[in-house]
This record gives sequence, structure tokens and C-alpha cells, in this order.
Amino acid sequence: MNIRSLLPGPPRSLRGRIALASLSLLTGWVAVLTLAVNLVVAHRLDNQADELLRARAGAVAATVRLDRSGTVVSRETAHDSAIDVAAFVVALDGRIVVGPRSRPALASRAVGLSTAARGFPTESDADVRWYVDPVEAKGRRIATVVTFVSLEPYRTTRDLTLAGTVVLALLLLAAAWLALRASIGRALLPVTEMTHQAARWSADNVDRRFGRAERPVELEDLAATLDGVLDRLGAVLRHERRLSDEISHELRTPMARILAEVELLRDGAHRDPDLHAALATIEHSAREMTGILETLMTAARSSNQASLPGRCDAAETLRALVDGRPHGSVTVAVDSPGPVRVGIDAAILTRAVSPLLDNAERYATSRVDVRLRADRDVVRISVVDDGPAFAEADLGHVFEPGRRGSDPDSHPGAGLGLALVRRLVTAAGGTVTAANTGTGAAVEMALPHG
Repeated sequence: MNIRSLLPGPPRSLRGRIALASLSLLTGWVAVLTLAVNLVVAHRLDNQADELLRARAGAVAATVRLDRSGTVVSRETAHDSAIDVAAFVVALDGRIVVGPRSRPALASRAVGLSTAARGFPTESDADVRWYVDPVEAKGRRIATVVTFVSLEPYRTTRDLTLAGTVVLALLLLAAAWLALRASIGRALLPVTEMTHQAARWSADNVDRRFGRAERPVELEDLAATLDGVLDRLGAVLRHERRLSDEISHELRTPMARILAEVELLRDGAHRDPDLHAALATIEHSAREMTGILETLMTAARSSNQASLPGRCDAAETLRALVDGRPHGSVTVAVDSPGPVRVGIDAAILTRAVSPLLDNAERYATSRVDVRLRADRDVVRISVVDDGPAFAEADLGHVFEPGRRGSDPDSHPGAGLGLALVRRLVTAAGGTVTAANTGTGAAVEMALPHG
């Protein structure tokens, strides 16, 4: 197993990355400051311990003198008992003149240090700090004051300082992280708003522009870039609209001529059944091509706006569509509770449902049901057949342009029907899905209320 794959990666959002970079820099500075504070505190505590030892040694040394017999003695005062708790006076012969005799281990160590020079012995143990202060009289050393202090309180203070500064640093970093994300999010909010605005304009009003309003320099560059993208998109859409109109005009005229000629030929071919059947096939194919052309043109124009305008009675439109189609041996029925207003033009709804009926009638065994249901949020139109179901591998791809089913059939289509349905429904502000019913296939579109 790759351990790197288990580690969290960098934030995916720009706000998170900027906040993380800023927090990393701040963490470095906070760590340096925390270390500096603890070093200063530790140094100050050491100095306080040394000053205490020097002051205590000086106070004790002031009480040491030689009596008339030349013996080292200590002149007692009212506060000597407090000093004697942490100080020893050791004569040159190793005799302890003054000191806490209840602590023999410390007394033995003090005698051992009494011959050292003035200062802090390097061999002092880890828990106690010692200080040696020789006492002189008439130019010669007569005794040594050895003082000591326990380092435990100072270590406790250092540990508490370290813990406090670490906790404070963590709280500071946590607050800084929240503040950085919030401030960076507010700073980047105009970028998000401009991006969403450009997306909406590109869908429903490609002629809108940000212009040169007063904004920060970075946002001016973004606005100019987005305006350039909208300019190019507008040019493409205008070209597509013009091309759609030209194709529509060029193809409708010859198709109308074909249908007119077929009508003329059928008037004189009623005595020849074969010729009559051939002309009927040509007429059906020509009308089917006209319907496909209308669907293509409608789909092309739908890309120029966010939603297709208009509204209609879906039940009436669906019944008119079904009644006007040749069904052959397949029964097509519309199941509707009554008038249902839907937010799409009747012609567009007809173009969207027609490819679904074509597919359903092509594969149905005996029946196709067109079901209409008005929910609280949307109007649902389902086309259900009792033919073979969608292949599981095709369910997620049936609306892709050029996609045909995995199961071979004799239909020579190009796989554009369902793709056009999705394009029209999406342009109308709806959605379309495909599913298997257990006894066939179903395609359902959800459209806004009218």
C-alpha cells in the first residue's frame, strides 16, 4: 500500500490553498516566538535562582567571624533560622558551623564543595543548584558559605510557561485559520459572483457585459477576460443562428416540393397499387425528414437562450400528437388526469416527445403509454413501452449524441433522437431520465409548471 495515498492532499479550493499558505507562514513565526519566550523565561528563572543564592550567601557570610580563640563562629540573629534552612557555613577543617543538620546528604555535599572557589560548581546535581562563597578575615580564608536552592519550583514554572505558550499558540493558529478563510472568502467572493454571472449570461443573455465599472485591478482583468469570452460566444451563437435559419430555408423548400410532387403523382396512381404504396412510403419518409429537420432547427435555436418560451396544456398537446401519428400495429394511449399547464411551447413539447414516441413504437411489442402527472414542483411526462429494456451498459449514455443501443437492430438512425430530447428539455429548464420498468423501457421528462 502506498502511504502517500493515505495522506491528505492540499486543499482543492483557492481559498483553502491561500489560507493554508498564510497559516504555514504564521505557524513558523508563532513557533519562533514561542521558542524565544520560553528561552527568555528559562534564562530569567536561572538568573533569579543565581541572584537568590548570592544574596543568601552574602547574608550568611556577614554573620561569620573568628572568636578570641581563633574559632570560626556565626553570630546569631532573629532571622538566622530562615537562612540556615538553605545554607551551610563550613570551617577550614570541614566542621559545619551552621546549617540544616537534618539533611545529612546535603551537609556531606556542602563539606565536599567547601574547598571550591567562589561561584557555581559545575558538578552540582540536576535537582539542586549550589553556590560557594569563601569568607575571609585579615586576608585569609577562614570558612566557606555554601548555599543551595531546589530547582523544582523553577522547572515547574518553566513547564507551565511552555504548556501555556503552546496552548496559546494553538488557539491563536486556530483563530487565525478561521479568520484567514473568512477574510479570503470575502476577498474572493466577487470572483465567484462574476463567474456565476458570466455563466448565467452565457446561457440566457449573451449580449450582457461587465464593462469597466470601478473594481480592483485583478477583477478588472477578470472582467475583461470574461467579456472577451462572452464576445466570442456571442459571435458563435449568432453564426449558429444564421446557419440554422439558412439550413432551414434551404431544406424546407425542396422538402415542400417533394411532398407536392408526391401529392400530384398519387392523384394519377390510384389504379396502380404498387406505385400508390411507393408514393405513400416516399410521402411518409419526406414528412419524417421534415419533422427531423424541425427538431434539429428547434434544438439549434434553443442553445441561444436559457429556457424556451411559452406554455401550453400538456394533455391537449400530447393527445394531438398521438392522434396525428400513424401507429400501425402498436396501440398508443395518453393517460392524463385533465388539463395540465406546462412551461413550454406546444410546438417545442411536440418536438421533444416525438423522438420518444418514435423509439417506443419502434421497439414496443404491442403498446406505448404516454403518462402525464403534475407533481407539486414539476410536470412529469413518461413514455413507456412493453418492448425490450435498455441494456444496463447503455442506461448512463442513452442521451449522448451518436449513441446507439448495444443490441443490434435494423434501424439505420444516427443516434440523435434522445440527444435532441435532452437538449430541448434542458433548454426548457427541465430534466430527462431513462429507466427500465421490468416489462419494458421508460423515458421520463420533468418540466416546470406553466
